[in-house]
Amino acid sequence: MTDRRALWAFVLGCAAVTAGVIAHLPMFAMARAMHYHLAGMPMEPGMIAGMVLIVGGVLVAGYGLLPRDVTAQRAAAAEITIAAPEDMPLGWQHWRLMGVLTVALVIDVMKPASLGFTVTGMVEDYLESRGGPKLLADIPLGRPAETEEIGEIVRWLATSAPASATGAVIDANGASYVR
Repeated sequence: MTDRRALWAFVLGCAAVTAGVIAHLPMFAMARAMHYHLAGMPMEPGMIAGMVLIVGGVLVAGYGLLPRDVTAQRAAAAEITIAAPEDMPLGWQHWRLMGVLTVALVIDVMKPASLGFTVTGMVEDYLESRGGPKLLADIPLGRPAETEEIGEIVRWLATSAPASATGAVIDANGASYVR
């Protein structure tokens, strides 16, 4: 960090971002009764100040990370040559990375579809668009799964599930159908 413009600015920026995040916590705690659904809540001055601290802190920290001598930095960067070894065979590490990236891409693409029904407002909107009470009458439990129930399933899978649970399909749909 000695070749950077201002260590004090980086530290000050990090402190401002931290303070900005902490300023959001009271409003987040107040939303507990609403299942942490903050949409529609009025913006309080503490939350607005927290947002200003976060944005300002990122800018100040970024300034602190700039190099002292930009011309020397550019001259050093001009001497760097990067070339991919095109004749390099792919090893198991490369294929493993490709597999991880593929899984990450699938998860990222499926997030809106799979996690959407755990968001409280989205479930009600979906039910209303499909007939509301009539659709609920077809669900044996009379309601869709709640956010807490999905959380319990995830907790169980992450902590208590037996090793044989790999590849299992867990229906959390109010018993509307059985596999």
